[in-house]
Amino acid sequence: MTNKDRVITMAEFNGKIKDNVPQDQRITELQGLIDFFRASLEVQKEFHRWNAILLRAKYVSLVEAGFTEQQALMLCK
Repeated sequence: MTNKDRVITMAEFNGKIKDNVPQDQRITELQGLIDFFRASLEVQKEFHRWNAILLRAKYVSLVEAGFTEQQALMLCK
């Protein structure tokens, strides 16, 4: 068994599980995350647009450099 396959005990969590957090506080925290995602949606969309542009440019450059289309796809993963 490797280290990543073993089961982590509750003691190892060392209090990182918030079992004692009231439900209304959890809802407030979740609402804060939703508000953050909503406020940052346009920035996230722009980031993904640019990421797609760069990824395509990488693919095209690899094919132009002599890699097969399949090899270029594998290198872009």
